[in-house]
Amino acid sequence: MFYSSGGVTAQSGVLLLTARGRAVTRVEWVPAVISGGIPMPLRGAAAERAVAAWRSLRGCTGLAAKP
Repeated sequence: MFYSSGGVTAQSGVLLLTARGRAVTRVEWVPAVISGGIPMPLRGAAAERAVAAWRSLRGCTGLAAKP
């Protein structure tokens, strides 16, 4: 549980990686918000927007789009 005085306080999420040996074979971002101190996964259009925003950040990292 995360401390909060109420309301949505932060964007969050879980990065799921699948690896085979030393190679990452799959990457998935599961977006969430912290609301009232509890992480709540986003669903539907809100999740799609959050994933698109996350993907848009890759450009400044110099990282490849696919593992």
